[in-house]
Amino acid sequence: MMVGNSIELSDSELMANEIIMDLKREVIDYGFRNPKHYHLSKHFFEYKEMVKDTKLYKILKSMPKGAVLHGHDTAMLGPDYVLELTYYDDLWICFKEDQSDISFIFSKYRPSGWCETKWERAEDIRSTTNVTEFDAKLRKFFTIVIDNPQEVYTDVNTVWEYFSKYFIRTGPLFTYKPVWEKYYYDTLFALREDNIMYFEIRSVLPPLYDLAGNVYDSVDTAKSYKRVTEKFKKDYPDFFGAKLIYAPLKLVDRATVKNYIKIAKEIHELMPDFLAGFDLVGKRIWEGL
Repeated sequence: MMVGNSIELSDSELMANEIIMDLKREVIDYGFRNPKHYHLSKHFFEYKEMVKDTKLYKILKSMPKGAVLHGHDTAMLGPDYVLELTYYDDLWICFKEDQSDISFIFSKYRPSGWCETKWERAEDIRSTTNVTEFDAKLRKFFTIVIDNPQEVYTDVNTVWEYFSKYFIRTGPLFTYKPVWEKYYYDTLFALREDNIMYFEIRSVLPPLYDLAGNVYDSVDTAKSYKRVTEKFKKDYPDFFGAKLIYAPLKLVDRATVKNYIKIAKEIHELMPDFLAGFDLVGKRIWEGL
């Protein structure tokens, strides 16, 4: 694999590199002269939005970057984007009694699944409440960014619990087939906007569903990825492409792992040029190592 350490830069590339390095040094020097404004001494949540306003960030954003080789299926786009998905028709919402969590499902009719309070259409709630306040309430369920992270996220286990809940609560929102395909297409679009032209996506390949009652298995989900990738490349011919890494959950029994491998083999037989690899995802357990 070529990592670029032996490449000789042209004169113009050397000049561009020096501009970038000057800006980086400027940021560091300013931080040392003004410690209370030194971003790297703070929690990332405190300064991440400020970074986007810097000249250095804007230059890096516009530069070609080649590839993203590690991105997870429903963790690519931000909370504002996810909030927009809640404006889809036929979305039902259920709040816990204490309002501490929320469930979603798409359905033509009131869902029959268990709900601690009652299932309500998102559009009906918005028609009878302050939309700005309601959306702000929803948005909090789509991010782990909070005002006091060092007080709440006291250790890796705590933050992982909050992190995991995001994927659990948004699962039925994302796995509605039209939403799933739109999310992936818009992920590719966001990458291209950042001048990233190749993507390897890790996905658990969850079952998808639609309003007609159809449920699509993991192989169908993989086919969906390939179909959307081909459509995106047709819409944007300069985009190099994307490949799939099948990455189901770890910490499962032997029989489940064997089924994972069976699915991976089936996908590879159907689309050998699209499946890039196999991985297992989940929290790392260090005990006993």
